[in-house]
Amino acid sequence: MDKKSPYKAYYFATVPEVTQAQIKANNELPQVDISAVEQRMDKNSIYGMVVDDETTGYPWRCKTVPSAPAVLFAQWDADLLNRLTIAIVWPRNLSSYAEQVIHMLFEELAQYDLITVSGLANGVDMLSHNLSIRHKIPTVAVLGWWFAYYLKSRRREMMQQIVREGGMILSEYKHQFVPTDWSFPQRNRLIAGLADLIFLPEAQRGSGSLITAEMWNKLNKPVYAPMQSIFADSSAGSNEQIAAGKRLPLDRLDQFLAQYFSRRNGVERQSWAMEQLTTEEQQLLACIDHHGEANISQFVAYTRWTVTDIFTTVSLLEINWLIMEKTPGVYVRKKRTA
Repeated sequence: MDKKSPYKAYYFATVPEVTQAQIKANNELPQVDISAVEQRMDKNSIYGMVVDDETTGYPWRCKTVPSAPAVLFAQWDADLLNRLTIAIVWPRNLSSYAEQVIHMLFEELAQYDLITVSGLANGVDMLSHNLSIRHKIPTVAVLGWWFAYYLKSRRREMMQQIVREGGMILSEYKHQFVPTDWSFPQRNRLIAGLADLIFLPEAQRGSGSLITAEMWNKLNKPVYAPMQSIFADSSAGSNEQIAAGKRLPLDRLDQFLAQYFSRRNGVERQSWAMEQLTTEEQQLLACIDHHGEANISQFVAYTRWTVTDIFTTVSLLEINWLIMEKTPGVYVRKKRTA
């Protein structure tokens, strides 16, 4: 990026005690030596955008969030944020079920014109950034700290790859900033502001992800979550939120995405071959093929699995529209259509 940041951005990054609120309140700032920060930012292609200066390209979506930052710092082109966006967030400790759902989701996302947003944290964030790169989807990482911390960490390679593959890195924090208990939840409001919709793969009862999701509801952002096993603690919070009407249940990926996004030109839906399915998924489909239709008892008798394992695999097959519930508790195959 060849653009120079405005003086306000360099000033904010240079002066430790100045706050975002003070930058908003002062149109005329005192002159200070910004050369060290200017050199550091320019060397790393970090560009500062100012909320009250339209020429800097400040993302219009970020202006809608509570306490919109006066200054945002971006590594690469903020024009990317004009595209439709899905945020994929939480939890940091993924169950095997949630990980499978995420992989299925990205098989579908690859067919649509969109970008992804997440937080470069462990768990679903890193998985989302990695899968975005693998499926050639531009991805945006919103940081809970200043760039320098990440550029000195194991995240450096991921950040470079995100930018190299057409994505971007975004932060509202200056380089002297020390992260706090509130800085990462604060970061999440930017993720919500950038997103057209939010996907929450799972959440435990009382988890931080549910608290953050309440904030997203206040921003009128649709939050989707897949239905999950009633026996798993990792999904108790999600299921309760769906039952309470605070989450939109996701039971078919292709229809869910088609509500919001357009297909990418020249990309056709990929058909699912049996070898693309897990052994468990193939076994349940074989059970249905054997009986013509199958209920939970027949699945258990056919596979000798626990009911919890049956429900988990049934949910994955339903989400990917490979089976459907013909009558309560009875499942049949469903042919996928383009």
